[in-house]
Order: sequence, then C-alpha cells, then structure tokens
Amino acid sequence: MGIDDEVLIKHVDKEPGVYILRSANRDYRPISIDLRDESLNVRVIGRVIWWCREAR
Repeated sequence: MGIDDEVLIKHVDKEPGVYILRSANRDYRPISIDLRDESLNVRVIGRVIWWCREAR
C-alpha cells in the first residue's frame, strides 16, 4: 500500500468508504484511510505472496 511518499506492507480490510490497514506487529495501531479524502494519494501496489523471515 502506498500513501503519498510512504510504502507500507499491511493487511488491508475494506469497509464502505474506508480502508483499514493492519500491521502483523500488534504494537502498531490500525490506520484508517478515508477513501473520500481526495488530498491523499493512496494506491495498492501489490500483494505479498512469500515472506522469507519471521515478521515481528
């Protein structure tokens, strides 16, 4: 997931008008993205299909 100049690897849940981005690391809180906010440049870049190490 890309937001402006950041690239994030998150689990993405879609609710009406909102993306909820969740980290595999429970120390990080979910991020809520309002899809109606035209000031954000939000894009889904791809899907992680393999991870070669343990996520923390």
